[in-house]
Amino acid sequence: MQIPVLTSALTQMENVVVGKVLTGRANKCIAGDLILSQRTIEVHRASVFNKMRVRNAIELVKRLTFYQKEKDQGRQVMPVWFSSSEIGSTSG
Repeated sequence: MQIPVLTSALTQMENVVVGKVLTGRANKCIAGDLILSQRTIEVHRASVFNKMRVRNAIELVKRLTFYQKEKDQGRQVMPVWFSSSEIGSTSG
């Protein structure tokens, strides 16, 4: 499965974990596939969710699908670390 450029802020291992998460694999299965502990996979997965600003795998799939759809239509999409509510807002 090809992962969009949006994930370029992720480490190599985080990208591997994202690929496995997108296929619906459980943490325990991913750990077995990669010969790592389940806790290590949980840490990588949490880091991905934090960087992508999502709370769960469903939101991750939605975010990546939206990004890929917009990219395929030739639209420029803002990086994930910005949201429309943050742009132009000044407080103070």
